Parts: sequence; C-alpha cells; structure tokens
Amino acid sequence: MNNKKECAAYFRENQEYRRIFAAMRKKWESLGRTAGNVTLTQATKEERCGLERLLGISMPEGRITFSLPQFEQALQETRYAGVTLPQLLEEYYGEALVSSREKKRQEKDREQEFWGTLEARLMQDRPEYEECISWLREMQEQKSGGYSTLMKEYRKSEEDARKLVWQIAECLRLCRTDGKTDKEFRGEGVRLAVLAAQTTGNPHALDRQSAAGTLLSCALCRRSGWGFPQNARLWKELYEKNGILVDALSSTIAAYGIHLETADGLHPAYEGYLQRKEPCVITLANLESVRRAYGESKHIYIVENEMVFSELLEAVSSFPVTLLCTSGQPRTAAYQLFELLAGDGVRFYYAGDMDPEGLDIAERIWRSFPEQVHIWRMSRSDYEKAMSEEPIPERRLEMLKNLTHPELRKTAEQILKHKKAGYQELLLEDMQRDIRFHENCLDRRDGN
Repeated sequence: MNNKKECAAYFRENQEYRRIFAAMRKKWESLGRTAGNVTLTQATKEERCGLERLLGISMPEGRITFSLPQFEQALQETRYAGVTLPQLLEEYYGEALVSSREKKRQEKDREQEFWGTLEARLMQDRPEYEECISWLREMQEQKSGGYSTLMKEYRKSEEDARKLVWQIAECLRLCRTDGKTDKEFRGEGVRLAVLAAQTTGNPHALDRQSAAGTLLSCALCRRSGWGFPQNARLWKELYEKNGILVDALSSTIAAYGIHLETADGLHPAYEGYLQRKEPCVITLANLESVRRAYGESKHIYIVENEMVFSELLEAVSSFPVTLLCTSGQPRTAAYQLFELLAGDGVRFYYAGDMDPEGLDIAERIWRSFPEQVHIWRMSRSDYEKAMSEEPIPERRLEMLKNLTHPELRKTAEQILKHKKAGYQELLLEDMQRDIRFHENCLDRRDGN
C-alpha cells in the first residue's frame, strides 16, 4: 500500500475526522487551492481530540477553527510526509477534486455541447425541422421563449430534455400551415390528444401544465407572433390558430346555480337545470358559444371534492347560491368558466383538501385571480380541526416549499410539523354556516 492510500485509510477508520474532512473538502473546492480557514460549530469531544493529536495544539470546547495549510503542514510531520492535502482528499473520497469555478466552467461546456448536439441532430434528421432549429437558437441567445422550462428539464435528465425537443420538433412539423389561411388549416386540424399520442406515445404529454405543453405553447407563440397565453381562452385560441384542436368534452366542471349567456340569450339547458334546482356538468365544448357567465349571487363557492359539493348543495340549496366543483386539479373548462364569471364585484371562495396537492391547487387558482380569490376554510386552525391520521410521505411535502400565499404558507408550516393530511369533509358544518352567513349578509345589503 502506498503512503497516500495508507493515510486515507487511517482517517477513514477514525470516524472523528468525518465532519472535518467534509468541511475541508468544501473549503478547498470553493477556493480551488489549499488555503482558508475551516470552522466546526458544536464540535464533539472526539473531533476536538482528533485535531489536537494531529495539530499538536489545544482546541476549545464547542466552536473550533483551523486552516487548511495548518492541517497539511501537520500531516508532513507524521509518517505520511509527502502526501498533500488535495491528494489525501481525493484518496479519501475516491474521486478527483474539482473547484467550484472549474465545475461552473464544465457545466457551461456541457450546456454548450447540449445545444450544439440538439441542432446538429435536428439538421441531420429532417429539413422540416428548420423552424425548431431557429426557435432553439433564439431561445438560447435570448434566454427566453421556453429557455427556463427546457433547462429545468435538462438539469433533471439531459437525455429526457433532448427527447422533449425532438417531440416538439415533430409537433411543429405536423402542424405546418404551408400557406393556408387559419380557417382552412383549422378545418384540417388535429386533436391535441392525438398529436400528443403521435409524437410522444402519451395522449396527455402535451397538456397545458406539462413541460412539453409549455414548450409547445412557446414555439407556437413565436410562430404566431403572440405573447404567452395567460389564460385558458387565449391558450385555446393559440392552438386552434395552429390547427391543434383542444379536447372540449373531457374538460369539465360541475356547477349549481349558474347562468350562461350566448349571443342568442341565456342558455336554455342550463336555465332548465337552475329552475329544477339540479346540478349540472359544463364542458369546454358547452362554453365555446358562451359570452358571459354569472351566478345567483356575487359569491362563487368552489370546492375540490364531489362529495363535499353534494353535501353543501343539499344543505344550502334553499339559498340563491352558486357552487362549483373542480374534481381535483381544475381543467381548462374550469379556468375558462372562472374567467367568464370574474366580473365586477364577484368574489371566489375556494376550499380544498389540506395536503400538498390541495394547497398547490389553491395557490394556482389564487395566482390566476389574485384580486378575487379568497382562500376558504384552509387556515392553520381549520387544518388542526380537519387533520386526519393519514401520513404524508416526505417526497410530497417538498411541494409545500413553493407556496407564496400568506395563509397557505402558515397552513403548510403546520402540515410540515404534523405530516398528516386534513380533509374538507371534516369542515362541512363550518362551510355550510359560512355560506348561510355570506348570503344572508348579501341579501341585507341588497335590501332583500
């Protein structure tokens, strides 16, 4: 065994050096040389004694500090003389030391290679990919037009990011207008789910919220000269302009107490549901001819769960109330209906389950209508009342770190503390009472 291997083996066998070596490696990589000080807070007695033996000096209890040159010099006065600190660290960890600066340079080189390989592959495979190549060049130069989305996927998996670009290139090729007018092209359009299945093998891969869907939207915006669509209606228009037909039947929202107005007046079918005091299902296809929507009052109550929707409806149907149910993550139809409802003075009350997915849905709806959405029965105290015994895995808890709504963040803190889900069903009586109170107050303000 050579001196370097023997030295590394000695320090590995003595566990008191484990944190010390981790701190030295971090310092060396940040500076790129044997320099600077290392500080260990709350050092153990074993760590302190290990350094005292090597450095030959007394170390204080608690916080200890030493320099990398000091450690290397002390090493030369042992039987491991001739072994440098970089050599020791590389042998100890079994891999080469790379400075932070060098890592950044290597990462930049890898990114350049990634973009270059993408372009070369596309140019080699099909001349029809010229539009995608031009989009990629512009994206890289301007750091926009889908750049952040693609780089996020690249950092997860370089191979998957390449595949993603290939899929978008195929979408653009299949949806070329070839000089036809928008109307002519839309007549020969392809449904979004069919296009997704043809290019990715997954009919949902190009859905609006997916990475592939976002990138396709960016590419179509560039082709059409549009800004990125900020709502479902504009997104649908963008896709139809480019011959991609959005599925208008599977996108639905359940509703009660809703008026839909078309160019010919109020929609008779939905007025019929209202007169019969029955809930209904509204599809994206139903909304195509709707110009305006409004509820029975200025308060629109939105819930995530079908059972909660049914229970609330049964309890408050004697009031002129409007209830909506998203059945989980809101689909395009839901967002389009919200936009139609978001008139002057309307206030949305959204209530969902208090778990990572439920808070994420609430956050998304609030961000879409920040001035009108009131987060309903999802406070910290509501969570404590609705908390179940169902544990939430750590991987799902990561979703809570991206919340920005003040009340949702406080609720997230409690969820992170208890790591259990809270469910709407346990708050039904409170929700029913809220609706009765709101609608009574509204009646008094209106003079009824």
